[in-house]
Amino acid sequence: MARYKQVDGDLVPFTSEEEAQRDAEEAAWTVSQEQNSRMSAVPRPDRIATRRYEAEIGGTTYNGWPLATDRDSQAKVNAAYTLARDGYWSGGWKFADGVYRLLAAEQVVAMALTVSAHVQSCYAHEAALLADPEADINVGWPA
Repeated sequence: MARYKQVDGDLVPFTSEEEAQRDAEEAAWTVSQEQNSRMSAVPRPDRIATRRYEAEIGGTTYNGWPLATDRDSQAKVNAAYTLARDGYWSGGWKFADGVYRLLAAEQVVAMALTVSAHVQSCYAHEAALLADPEADINVGWPA
């Protein structure tokens, strides 16, 4: 899966050099037993909340197109939804793959509902994990 970075408010894909550097940095992060025990000391609800946030801002897809769901993008989608709902929408949307696509107002509404469903699914999964102390906190998150 491609990685993206934010440049001047837009998501752009990493260059191959940036991908290689990121891979090397991630490989350098091996978790020792001591680090693992320190992470286990973090209260389970906090670990679950952190994992929920990661899933929430990790993006989703609309109509097969990658859609950013970080907090800034959620706000922009909500603003677009309001314009579309009130009859003022015209134009398109720049998706997480950097491609600008023309969207009708109905598509903007559907896109906003997709983002909302993604976020709500993340919170619902967090609630389910909090209710089941035996559940693996790394399994079942929406994408």
